[in-house]
Amino acid sequence: MGNLHKPLELVQIGNQSAVGTSVAATWQLRMPMEFSDAGVVETPPAANGLMMMNSGHKRQAVEKAVNWTIPAHPVNAEDLLVMLYGGMGVTPSPDGSTVEALLLFLHKFTRTLTGVPSINGLTIEHRTSDGSTQIDNEYADAFMTEFQLSGARGQMVQFSASGMANKRATAAITDLSANFPVADVGYFPSDSVSFFVDDTYGTIGTTEFADDVLGWTFKFESGFFPLRPANGGSGLGYPLIGMNGGVTKASLEMTCLAKTGASELYVQERGKAESGLLRGIQCELNGVAADTGSTARKILLDMTCKHVPETYIASGEEDGQQIVTLQLESAPEIDGSETDWLGVSVQSSSADISTP
Repeated sequence: MGNLHKPLELVQIGNQSAVGTSVAATWQLRMPMEFSDAGVVETPPAANGLMMMNSGHKRQAVEKAVNWTIPAHPVNAEDLLVMLYGGMGVTPSPDGSTVEALLLFLHKFTRTLTGVPSINGLTIEHRTSDGSTQIDNEYADAFMTEFQLSGARGQMVQFSASGMANKRATAAITDLSANFPVADVGYFPSDSVSFFVDDTYGTIGTTEFADDVLGWTFKFESGFFPLRPANGGSGLGYPLIGMNGGVTKASLEMTCLAKTGASELYVQERGKAESGLLRGIQCELNGVAADTGSTARKILLDMTCKHVPETYIASGEEDGQQIVTLQLESAPEIDGSETDWLGVSVQSSSADISTP
């Protein structure tokens, strides 16, 4: 997997310590990123005087904020780790001891019922070219509004994301050539994913269901948004990154074989769905090492959720097999002493975000 997704184009990321303060990039993404204007701000028609006809044209000013997207692309653990700093809103808990023998470090981002997520933003450096001249831009205070991980038969696990960034500026990008290319990032075939379904968040990872899932999509909506107070702003950008817990959500959709055995995933979950019971689900993504002698990565997705009503009824066919699409959405509920409802863990080759 190369580090250049298009000829003469680079995307680099730095983790900010404060909103409004851009930093030099420390990591070069191996995924493409696209940018578009966030919109326009309209002002009323200008007054032309009492005796003059008002043309009625509104004046417009383009926002300084931009939207960015990462189209679906094979995921690697290192890039995912960097991007999670711009969307999870919590500091990960590195625990090198659990995978120390593999020379990897586990970074776990956990959303809880009692914590208040906040982020300082990312600085994105983007280089493109007109064919003869390099064009460098910098976007500060970037954050993810949502990201997806998905898998299907015969494909690599795909990552996609979208978000916003502030203060587009022309600035020379950081020279990271001494650190790249890095070939040992690995990848995640869809058939290397394991699914565990249990009754609580605390027992996640216990009961595995094998050979049932044909395709799946995990989606996380962060709740972060550009906060623009009526005073204290600068230009048409945003000085703050707000958090709306009411729109924060994780969801999982699984297309499964509608097997009728008593121990099969469909039969087990149909009963749980009908009773409206809480589910603790873990998706374990096991990577394949990119180079001989290198170490495979791992990604874990943990969530407390419930079935969306009426989505557990078997319907449709795929290759002559009866299938069912199970849809589950996050349902943060205190179960005894449990307050965790979402966890995203990434194994990386370093405990330091500057060199994932």
